[in-house]
Order: sequence, then C-alpha cells, then structure tokens
Amino acid sequence: MYAAKPYEKQIKRDYNIELSRIDEQGEELGKVMGVRIATQCPNAFIALTTMLEEDKKAISVESSFVGEIVSVTDQQFVVFTLKDATGKTNNFFWLNFFLSDVNLADGYKKLLKKKVRLNYTEQEYFDPRIKEYKKYNVITSLNAAN
Repeated sequence: MYAAKPYEKQIKRDYNIELSRIDEQGEELGKVMGVRIATQCPNAFIALTTMLEEDKKAISVESSFVGEIVSVTDQQFVVFTLKDATGKTNNFFWLNFFLSDVNLADGYKKLLKKKVRLNYTEQEYFDPRIKEYKKYNVITSLNAAN
C-alpha cells in the first residue's frame, strides 16, 4: 500500500481501483501488481514465488499413515478412507499430483481392501457448506505396503 500511494490517481484512472476502498478492491490491485511484476521484473517474480513455495513447504509438516483402504469415493475429489491396525480410520484427499508406485489414474478403485503407506500434509480449505475453514489430509505420496 505504501508503494502504491504515490500512484493513487493513476491506479484509479487506469484500473478503476480506489485505494480508499482497498478492503473491497485489494484482491484486484494484487492481481494488477502481480501481472506487472511478472511481465516487467520476471526475475523478481520468480524469486518471490520461489520464496513463497519454500515458506509453504516449511510450514506444512508431512506425516505418514499405514492402513487398509476401506473406502474410495470419487465425487469432486478422490477420497481414500484408511483403517490402521488399531481400528482408527482417517480420510485422505487426492487433490494434486503425488508420487506413487501404483498406477492411480487407471486403478485407484482397485486399491480397495489393499494395505498402503501414504504420506500427507494437513491443509486448511474453506468449506462453504459449514462456512468455515476445515483441515484436510492431503496425500503427498502413496505406496503399496507389505
């Protein structure tokens, strides 16, 4: 905001963004600034995104879970429900690419009743049904267990 203040009139003229309404238009200003930085200072943009990715990795702690897949649902996302040796069950979400020794794209439903070891991170996402953020176990790797 401090850096944008001297350009307040130009920002209003060029992008119809009023700094006095930043609580409503802040996201739009961020998009404009992001595009400008990416196109005019690509090295700075790459450094910034690298820093953000490193921060994200440092924050997320990876955990592991070994168990039998007792359920596979595939509505909007694929969700594996695993039961461990103590009978505890947990849901794990397939939200992005991860490493696996199993051909998941073609056969993830064939994993039902199979024992696997998976790594995951706990991440918060907004759930519009309950209108709050909720923690989800997001899979980072999945492999057959012995």
